[in-house]
Parts: sequence; structure tokens; C-alpha cells
Amino acid sequence: MPERNYGRKYMRIKPESPIFADIAIVCIGERKVITGTARVRLTDISPGGLRFVSPLSLPVDDRVLIELKFIVLDHTFKLKGHIIHKTGIEVNEYEYGFSFTQADDELKACLKKLFNNMFVRLNKHIVFLKFSS
Repeated sequence: MPERNYGRKYMRIKPESPIFADIAIVCIGERKVITGTARVRLTDISPGGLRFVSPLSLPVDDRVLIELKFIVLDHTFKLKGHIIHKTGIEVNEYEYGFSFTQADDELKACLKKLFNNMFVRLNKHIVFLKFSS
């Protein structure tokens, strides 16, 4: 069996409490469109993209530009990108991989702070044992 490399450009963070986003399709090809928004739940996030869960069946098509609006650490982000993969996880529930069209430095800073906070909390529960030689 060939060895697989699961290396990623950015580390993903799974939120400790649910983060919800409003999603809307803003362009199809060169044509701007006006659609309503739907609420989705983010399952993980990185500076380069995120995963979300929704009952909506959305297309995996790089001509479809989607905008997500969400809040992390009291900062509101409105980022555009494309769905890069879709998996059916339950009846009428799909998980999507979403790639941002542009990296956002403010999001990167917020995620770094969030990661540091999570790491500090985890370290409080780690016990280091000293073994004598």
C-alpha cells in the first residue's frame, strides 16, 4: 500500500464551542448573484480554509464563489472562497471543505491567539513525572 502524506499548509483548530457562520453564494462564473444566507456550523478552521456542516447540498465547483461571515474572538470575518470537497455524513447532512481565496492576516492572528489559549488550558492538565535514573 503506498504511503500517503497528509501534510497541510496550515494547522487546523477545532473550536471548543460551536462557531456558526452565515453562507451565501455571491458569484457563479463571472456573473454576480444575490442569494439569501443560510446558517452553517464550522467544524474546524485554519488561516487557509475551514470545514463546515450543513443540510444544504452545495456544488463543488470552483466557478461558484461563496462568502462566509463568522465571528472568532469578537472579530467578525467576511471571507470568500470555494468548496473543494463534499462528503455526505448523514441523511440530509453534508460536510464541506472550504478554501479561502485570500489569506487574512487578522484571522491568522486570532487563530494563533485561540491556539495559544487552548494550549495553556491543556498544559494545566498535563502532569510531568520525573523518573530517577
